[in-house]
Amino acid sequence: MIPISPLTWRITWLVFSLVLMGGGCSPLPSRPQEKILLTLEAPKPQPLNQPRKKQVLLLEHVNAVASLRQTNILYRSDGPSVSYFANHRWLAMPADLIDQALMESLAPRLPYASVVRPEQGLAANRALSLVLLHLEQAFTANGQSHERLEMLAQLLDLNHGRVIGSRIFRYLEPAPTATAEGGALAAGTALSRLFDDLRAWLGEVDP
Repeated sequence: MIPISPLTWRITWLVFSLVLMGGGCSPLPSRPQEKILLTLEAPKPQPLNQPRKKQVLLLEHVNAVASLRQTNILYRSDGPSVSYFANHRWLAMPADLIDQALMESLAPRLPYASVVRPEQGLAANRALSLVLLHLEQAFTANGQSHERLEMLAQLLDLNHGRVIGSRIFRYLEPAPTATAEGGALAAGTALSRLFDDLRAWLGEVDP
């Protein structure tokens, strides 16, 4: 996990950061041997419109499919095959970056009595698990680029051992530029949409 100092809400809530590695050739133009950090500013949490619930939510650490348990930045340019940039990498595994962002940006906006993590060993009534299914950039024949983000969410009732609800959230966000940097910015935008949708979904399935 990457520690991020919570100085203000304008300090990084998610560092979808790129490190340009020396050597090799990127399939897209790059600036070799230059370190690039792309950050996003999180909006300040909005006041809750409904009273907080009595339940305590256990926010599980974000898991990921095998292909995303690495720091390679994935992309598709031709057909179904997936490749990764030679010079660009995430600063850490995407699931770890998203996990940190969950606590920085989403957790304070959830209408539960409190939100706890597994390592705290505290009792909880609900558990939210998230699995990162896809995070990749796609290039089209006309030179455009989109970032694909897919996340599986499942909410559990820990008191009765049952699944309250599950859903796959899918996003395809246009990248501002057809580069790895543009894809990282698009991924951050998609993640912001995911957090908004997760908050709304939790209110629907667990009123």
